[in-house]
Amino acid sequence: MEATPYIVRTDPAQGWLLHTGAPLGTVDEVFLCPGGELILRAGAVVAQLDDRDLEQAMAALEIDGRAPGDEALLAWLDGGAGAMTWRGQGAPLAVQRVTTAQLGARLGFQRLPTPP
Repeated sequence: MEATPYIVRTDPAQGWLLHTGAPLGTVDEVFLCPGGELILRAGAVVAQLDDRDLEQAMAALEIDGRAPGDEALLAWLDGGAGAMTWRGQGAPLAVQRVTTAQLGARLGFQRLPTPP
């Protein structure tokens, strides 16, 4: 995978599923990259949200308790003020800014592995 070891998608019957078919589990941390990539960590699993489910997941974002418009979201990604949260599994989780280059070191995986 280009950004993370797994890709996650939503399934109406089963909830959050990895590209392997396994359930994601309870999300512990949420990250948002400058390009709009939403990254979820559930235990040891780190997964990027499938682009096809991005609209649904972005609807669960709030900045200071309100749904952000496009301009507010872009301003936050650019370092703007405000506390962003994600309510994709019910209880709000703080969203952290991270670049795709920082993902591996921050979350403990090698983003672009090289053959031995």
